Amino acid sequence: MFDAHETDDAVNILTEAYQNSHNPKLDYASGDIDVRHNFTLGAVWDLPVTSALPKRLAGGWQISSLLQARGGLPYNIAVAAPFLGADQIRPNLTGQPLSFAGSNTPGYPGHPQINPAAFAAPPAGEFGDLGRNTGRGPGFTQWDASFAKTTSINERLSIQFRGELFNILNHPNFANPDGNLSDATFGISTSTIANHVGTGTSRQAQLVLKFLF
Repeated sequence: MFDAHETDDAVNILTEAYQNSHNPKLDYASGDIDVRHNFTLGAVWDLPVTSALPKRLAGGWQISSLLQARGGLPYNIAVAAPFLGADQIRPNLTGQPLSFAGSNTPGYPGHPQINPAAFAAPPAGEFGDLGRNTGRGPGFTQWDASFAKTTSINERLSIQFRGELFNILNHPNFANPDGNLSDATFGISTSTIANHVGTGTSRQAQLVLKFLF
């Protein structure tokens, strides 16, 4: 487990742009990969061989597990998406709460996680006072497990059969919400972190057969 803080002025050129390209240092803030709190716990257990079964069947079994949990990642809030990397204007703060709080907190996906009334577009020709990457997305939690059976063929070759289960608890891990005020989906997470096998998916299982040499 660790606490950290990563800062930079390097915007993601595919989805963002500097608010003032003549002075990039004004965008110095928490970086896109800033993870404040992170916890990872891994365990591997080689099962003991039992004499009640044949050696080839009883030996070579292994169980492993991985638990990952971290805080949310930063995201930029802007008036609109950048056009061909041009200056991307961020809004002014209005003084309203940045996020919904208490019993009225909306769920997601499909509902905003941040309060649109907290932001207002600056007058034409002016820069907004909101800092870069002010938003903070949903946290991430995933518990994976696997079992494996390795059987020796000879001194050099062996075969391994594995079963892997990702996100055992089927905990939803949502991606960062839309940070563009001009979008109808502003403040809404419209997808999970990933949709394929592995980190960030819904509960999934896979079987693997490997030759080791």
